[in-house]
Amino acid sequence: MRKLWTAALVVGLALTGKGSLRAEVPDTDYDGVPDDRDNCVNIWNPNQADSDADGVGDACGDHDGDGVLDDDDNCPWIPNADQLDTDHDRLGDACDEDDDNDGVPDPLDAYPKDSSRS
Repeated sequence: MRKLWTAALVVGLALTGKGSLRAEVPDTDYDGVPDDRDNCVNIWNPNQADSDADGVGDACGDHDGDGVLDDDDNCPWIPNADQLDTDHDRLGDACDEDDDNDGVPDPLDAYPKDSSRS
């Protein structure tokens, strides 16, 4: 790790035309975009895609704005900060058409969170 840090420091220094050293802006994820302009500093995303224009790159974004990053979100396109998943099928209730997994779609289920009754 120390050798990697030293190499990164050496790579981060550039010789100016006057013979003095100046520090280059780091590029932590090596995507060719300096950290001070990178919308997702720790994840390689050279195209800087930001489909919802929130300033956070799609590669590390939260498309629904619920505070849970898409990689960990059980319903990445509909806000559900609580991540409730009643039937434990890894699909958040906000996106699940049958929350209790009893085979009856929630709009037709008198008890959409109770699989023992429909």
